[in-house]
Amino acid sequence: MKRLVSSSIVAVAVLMSSINLSAKDTQLKLTHKQMVQRSIKGEAERQNKVFDKTSKEISSALSNTFKSLTALKYGKNKEAIKLLKEADKKFDEVLKKNPNLKLIPVENRVEVFAFDGNAKDIKLALNSAVTLIKHHKTQLARDILIPLKDEMDITTMYLPMDAYPAFIKTAIKQLEQKDTKGAIATLIDGFNTLVGQKVVIPTSLLMAQDLIEDASKLDKKKKDEATKLLNFADNELKKAVYLGYVDENSKVYKNLEKSIANIKKEIKGKNKVEKLYDKLKDSFTTFMKNYRNDKEKVSSKAHQSAEQQVQEYEKEQMQKAIKKAKEFKKEVQRDLKDTTK
Repeated sequence: MKRLVSSSIVAVAVLMSSINLSAKDTQLKLTHKQMVQRSIKGEAERQNKVFDKTSKEISSALSNTFKSLTALKYGKNKEAIKLLKEADKKFDEVLKKNPNLKLIPVENRVEVFAFDGNAKDIKLALNSAVTLIKHHKTQLARDILIPLKDEMDITTMYLPMDAYPAFIKTAIKQLEQKDTKGAIATLIDGFNTLVGQKVVIPTSLLMAQDLIEDASKLDKKKKDEATKLLNFADNELKKAVYLGYVDENSKVYKNLEKSIANIKKEIKGKNKVEKLYDKLKDSFTTFMKNYRNDKEKVSSKAHQSAEQQVQEYEKEQMQKAIKKAKEFKKEVQRDLKDTTK
């Protein structure tokens, strides 16, 4: 298994050069390695589309708040205030255009894990691990199971626009009142309201979808090449099952497997496969859409947690204000008493 890591704000760049898969077929236009690269790149680009103009503006403002914290660390309070005021202005502009903004994506981090092998390799590894576990060789089994990973891990950070800007405004006031420690604490509290959500997309499913698309575009006379592509697609589906990403008993998986088998059978005959391909591609598109939707739902609990943090923070600030007001009242009463004397 090869592991690649990519991280950036807004832009997602996946480095593919070090992926080295052993399986390939020189008769195909693309090697297996190139197919993996293409599939992962396509998914990264799809994920990056969630970052619209609003996300980029908010991400830029968020970057300013991070920079302000660094400035405060080095005693550059004036620079920090300037950065925070720029961020505050940007947040206000965005909220003025759309007051109902909630969780906004501001960063994507992509990790790619590529498994070096086919479905048979995975099944053999699983059987070996089961045998080892039966004989209480758990650690050896663990070493076999850990590399069985073939996926894109996409972690998206969301900023709660109905919560985060309030912390910036408070931090600005604190800095203007020379309360640097308070401002730093407020900024850190604000950062803690960001919500992280991880989505796992099996590389094998992306591969299978692309291979089916490739096969459908081939000339009808290229029967052997189309069959090879579909065999590759079938192998990728099985990999997804053996690695636990897809339930082999699910109706959707069985239909996809059956559709591929029907097309391979038809290719050997009259090769009237256009409608079969269209049906298979539509089924796979729906399957992937539902898979992504199930994985990409941002937890409402996480958002409620962010809102709760803000409410607790506002309550704390109110209590501090009341306490200061009481102390001020006592001071005034003491001054009046001294004056009377």
